[in-house]
Amino acid sequence: MVNVLFATPYIPYPKASLFEDNIDFFYYRNTLRQGIFQLRQNQSWHPLHFLAQNLPVSSVVLENPSFKLFKQEISHHHYDVVAFTFSVITASRILEMATWVKNHSPGTEIIIGGYGTAVFSESYKISEQLRNTVDHICTGEGLAFLSSYLKEKYGIITSQPLTQDLLPIEVSFFRTRFPIHLNLNFMAALGCNFHCSFCSTSSQFKQKKILFSGENLYKSVKQGAGKYPRATSGVIFDEDFLENREAVLEFMHCMEKDSELISRPFYLTVFSSAHNVARYTLSELIRCGIGMLYIGVESFNNDLLETEKLKKRGGSQVDIEQLFAKLHGAGIHTLGSIIIGWDDHTNESIPLELDRFIKLNPTLYQVMPLQAVPGTPLWQRMKKEGRINPDFSFDKARLEKSSFRFKNITQEESMNYILTTYQKLVDEGGPWPFRMLENMYKGIQSLEKEDGPEHRNRAKGYKKMLPPLYILSCICGLLFYGTGFRKRWKHLMGMMFLEKPFWCILGWIVAVFAFPVLSGYVFLGSVRHFILPAGDQPETIRMEYRGP
Repeated sequence: MVNVLFATPYIPYPKASLFEDNIDFFYYRNTLRQGIFQLRQNQSWHPLHFLAQNLPVSSVVLENPSFKLFKQEISHHHYDVVAFTFSVITASRILEMATWVKNHSPGTEIIIGGYGTAVFSESYKISEQLRNTVDHICTGEGLAFLSSYLKEKYGIITSQPLTQDLLPIEVSFFRTRFPIHLNLNFMAALGCNFHCSFCSTSSQFKQKKILFSGENLYKSVKQGAGKYPRATSGVIFDEDFLENREAVLEFMHCMEKDSELISRPFYLTVFSSAHNVARYTLSELIRCGIGMLYIGVESFNNDLLETEKLKKRGGSQVDIEQLFAKLHGAGIHTLGSIIIGWDDHTNESIPLELDRFIKLNPTLYQVMPLQAVPGTPLWQRMKKEGRINPDFSFDKARLEKSSFRFKNITQEESMNYILTTYQKLVDEGGPWPFRMLENMYKGIQSLEKEDGPEHRNRAKGYKKMLPPLYILSCICGLLFYGTGFRKRWKHLMGMMFLEKPFWCILGWIVAVFAFPVLSGYVFLGSVRHFILPAGDQPETIRMEYRGP
């Protein structure tokens, strides 16, 4: 039996201020400026577990080890192969780890893969050092690469059906570790066909690779939901889940026949483009079990969308405001993202774009500067125009600082727009508990008027999820005073009180007691982060697999 160690970069990561934290950017960005309702997430490096579960080898997945723990793992166990995954900002850490393996276990072959392999698109010092240290570099899809490697090196053939049993994402309040919500993980496909100029995924995977059919994806969802009976949501990883309509409809027919999942409730977050979301009816989205859509708004300027070839936005054919309102009206949440720093952006046009984004009222949101990642068409264009920042280096790359010079605005102006927009989003729409409560309440009102059983089932599911959101929304009303938010908050709370006064009074009583507990817990978490030398770090995970 071949023994493989799948490993991630070592910890601790540098202790950083909130907006400079590159490790948990997803929720830190998506709930920024929301005070005690800001969220953190502990997300596993799930691709490693997927590989370990689908390769006929004995393997261990070691996530976020200290360097000492990593060295102990290599010293105490025999590994024929060590396979690292990494991002560009952790390239130097992988070089340290790979160098140590070469010096202390010379018979072990080293393979590296993941988005960090973008470093090899340019001739940097770290790129050459890594290339001279490791044995193999996987720049695309990992399972096909490793299957081919095992066949050529050891004569092992990988032929079994694909499976997945991935660790859930644990979501907790800011700087705390007590999980308040579990998001199950499911892989559907890798790659993207839209080829946006800034997208590292499009450049990493030359074409879309479908891993699971609609029926097989449903089986994975069913298995995961059964393993975690208290989970109410899952995330399907596919850059554009709704692109392959045939596979989506196959998945939909399986989901709508599952009475247990329909009545649970259990809702899915999927990534998709405005172009493809518009191809589906609300009924089809609901029958798929979709509860949240991650949609890249990117810009409202149709000329810019055409110039940058952002086909995923649908151009003038898709009314993005109407699309968001339609989804929210059915209780379907959105995670909207917009980008600052396009060549067409000026100090006159950006505020207009951002105001329109704020009015979309996305449930969660992301406002980021345009980034040129090595290997992407945008990077190549910026390099040709001499606009790559001269001080750019992989170890200092940060999400909030672009790698190139903007055409009409400065880096400082970009950051000011971003932070101001995050604040305005909270002032106008409030924190996420209220946004979700508002969407679900509107969804119940509209869905109960529809005839289809899928609408009535979804409305029942929303009703089951309202109580905790109502309690948290009561606390939102005590802490946030933005003009737009206060108006919306008073309107919604008044309507709900008229419908169920006793239920609402009980919710306020619970909120009064929950408020100091929640505030104290978040405060202690922040103190802990401040006192500890390394601050808040991801958890170390070690799991053994024996292959399928």
